[in-house]
Amino acid sequence: MKKLVHKGKSAIESTRINDWKSSFVPFVLGFVYLWIFLFDFQPTTKTFFISLFSLLTTLGFASFGYIINEWFDIEEDKRAGKLNRFAFLSNRTKYLLLSTSLVLLFFPWYFLPYDYLSFTLIGLELLSFLVYSILPFRLKRFPLLSCILDTMYAYLIPLLLSMHTFSIGVPEKLSQSNVLLLLIPIFLIGFKNILLHQVKDSIKDAFAGRKTMPHILGVEKTDKLLQILFIAEITSFAFVLQSLKAGLLLVSCYLVYVLIKTYIHKSLQINAPFQPFTFFTLSDGFYQIWFPFIVLFLLMLHNSAWLFLVCIHLAIAAFSFQSFFLKGDFSKMIDFITHVFSLLINYLIFYFFLLFGINLKREKVSVWQYISKKRN
Repeated sequence: MKKLVHKGKSAIESTRINDWKSSFVPFVLGFVYLWIFLFDFQPTTKTFFISLFSLLTTLGFASFGYIINEWFDIEEDKRAGKLNRFAFLSNRTKYLLLSTSLVLLFFPWYFLPYDYLSFTLIGLELLSFLVYSILPFRLKRFPLLSCILDTMYAYLIPLLLSMHTFSIGVPEKLSQSNVLLLLIPIFLIGFKNILLHQVKDSIKDAFAGRKTMPHILGVEKTDKLLQILFIAEITSFAFVLQSLKAGLLLVSCYLVYVLIKTYIHKSLQINAPFQPFTFFTLSDGFYQIWFPFIVLFLLMLHNSAWLFLVCIHLAIAAFSFQSFFLKGDFSKMIDFITHVFSLLINYLIFYFFLLFGINLKREKVSVWQYISKKRN
């Protein structure tokens, strides 16, 4: 039994679940919650099942895409010295994983609302996966086209599909709001992230004979392009957020997060070796972790019955970001917030005593030492 569980776990990990469970899935779910909020869905059983089946089809799309990519990358990865766990699976296991992903992908659409556009987008998504990886197409061989195609199937099409699914049956005045403008920052986020992924894999890709955008542009031009994409991403996402319902709160949270992360990044660079390009990833934590919870908080403000969705997402987040809650980004954010509050309280106390002519800095004592000294 133990051996069977181990084999099952290895098979699941071969789909690179550790990559997409903490990036693609929570990213898409955050926007699913946004559609629920913007389109005024109520916390009914119907909404619960639409959310649940949206999660299941998201898992299906993600696993199918990674399975196809890993399967047809085996030979290239071998030449590059990259680990490809799919290479160690039997054909029977490979086909079982592929079949399971397709069931997860299609089964929810028996219950989800759909129309001709829904299946057009589903077909476009599946076609993008196939032409990206499979010969004779294998469009990932073409540097610019591969970045655009990756952005489409990993970001644009899933977001457009989820947006359309939740807008079916919604009054026209709601469905014609500014939500379509979100496709602009979504494209920029996706293009930036695939470019960063190619930077990370540039040496191994070179060994495999695969030419990507960083190889063509070089370090300096890649850095310039990432700067442009990052600035355009932050600006466009903030602009679109402020045009939506509760936009002021959303854009304030977004900009505060970016500023805090920038401060943390710069302070860490003082005591750590410089890591090129890592700065451009700092906004990802907002989309993957904080954004879903902020939107859920807005839903809770409207109706406390949305607590059930919060509990479900907490379970998903705990599964996706175990290390986040134990160390890393979360602890750095808490340390920063604690530091800011500590400074604020200390300065309030200092100026309060200064009103009575007592300068604690000049006295070189804390407030407790000063009070104890006076008592004695």
